[in-house]
Amino acid sequence: MRTPGSRENTASTVLRPPTREIRKSQVSPERQWLVEAMQRLGYGRVKHLIIINHEPVVKPPPKICPRRKLTGPRYLPREVSSGDY
Repeated sequence: MRTPGSRENTASTVLRPPTREIRKSQVSPERQWLVEAMQRLGYGRVKHLIIINHEPVVKPPPKICPRRKLTGPRYLPREVSSGDY
């Protein structure tokens, strides 16, 4: 029950920070490599990934460990393209 002066917590009243879209072409080549590696991987782990100053270090490359998902919907990795998304 609403009382005078109270506000319900609905989607229209919740303040959210503005979203800022970041395009693939706007990030460093190392980050692009990481995004593409994760797209190819689909489901699994990226091990021994080194981050220095908020940037992934890709030399030496981290170990990509694919995993089989035994339950739930099957994941089909997207084709890695050079598109800017």
